[in-house]
Order: sequence, then C-alpha cells, then structure tokens
Amino acid sequence: MRKLLVALVLCVSVLPACRKKVDPNAKPEEHRALAATCSSVPGQGYARVGVPGECSKDSDCKRGMNGRCVLIGDMNPAKNRNACEYDDCFTDSDCHAHETCTCGFRSEILAVRHRCLPSNCRVDGDCGPNGFCSPSKRKKGSSTVEGWYCHTEDDECMNDADCAGARKMYEPYCGYSKKKERWRCDSQKFSD
Repeated sequence: MRKLLVALVLCVSVLPACRKKVDPNAKPEEHRALAATCSSVPGQGYARVGVPGECSKDSDCKRGMNGRCVLIGDMNPAKNRNACEYDDCFTDSDCHAHETCTCGFRSEILAVRHRCLPSNCRVDGDCGPNGFCSPSKRKKGSSTVEGWYCHTEDDECMNDADCAGARKMYEPYCGYSKKKERWRCDSQKFSD
C-alpha cells in the first residue's frame, strides 16, 4: 500500500507523463496572432476634487506618456490620494526584451494604462509552428493580464474550462507558472 501511495504522489506531482495533457488540436480562447498597437489618444483621468496628492487634473501629469491624474483608493477613504499615471508603451518595441506591450482600455469615465508585462513571447509566431502566445491572468474571469507566455506540450490546460472539476479550494483557472514553465490549473494567483 505504501508503494502505491508513493507512486501516486510521484505521478501526480513530478512525472510529466502522468499529468493530464491538453488536446494537441485545442486552441486557446485568447492568443496574440499579431502584435498590437495601443491607442495613443490619452484616456481621461479619474481624480477626485478635494483629495490630496501630486495632481488635481490630468494636465498636472507631464513626466511620461499620456499622463492622467487618477484616484488611488483604499478601504479607508482617509488614505485616498490623487496620483499621476502614465502609459508604459504603445507597441512592443517600447518595452524591454522579455516584455510585451499590453493595451489598457479607455472609456468616458475610466482609462487603464498600457503596460509592459513579463513575457516569453509577443505573438503566436514566437512560440514555434502552430504555437500560441496567450495572456496569463490573475484569476478566472479577470481582465487583469499578468504576462504573455507560450503554450507548451507539457501544459495541463489551454483555457479555464480545462480546469473544471480540478480539486481546488477556489474556482480553478488556467494560468502560467513561471516556476514550472508551463500552463497549469490553479485556484489563486500564482506566486511563482
């Protein structure tokens, strides 16, 4: 019985051949076939009048690209402050090697900055023939991208739906593990 338990633990945690494999014909729901060009039109800030900080209006923010004054919030309103926020990039070439430019979004009431994020790819073609470069997100259903990574033949998942039924404390999702260098199912933000 002890040998069976040791074999099972090894199989589940160590040996790639024992892990659930992704259908080789599957495609990720999100991937980057072509490089993106983010809008260079500045978004509107969302500073709050009467709140202290380094700015009170967008025109106060001049130290970077598309400066805007935003409210940095806290559960304790006494700690709220206005601060300048800037876009990191408009295209991948604005970022360092091993980073990908991820476009934020603009609306009438909110602007989320364009950011250079960690990556091992910028487009699908960087991942080899028939490869995919996908955004790894903070949690299931999140719009917060934490980086861009190639899918590999050792991945446990391609999409969040591949993690359904995984025995996890919280709702499982598919995310990239930098430590394991592959996509895997987890139920909270990867710490590696």
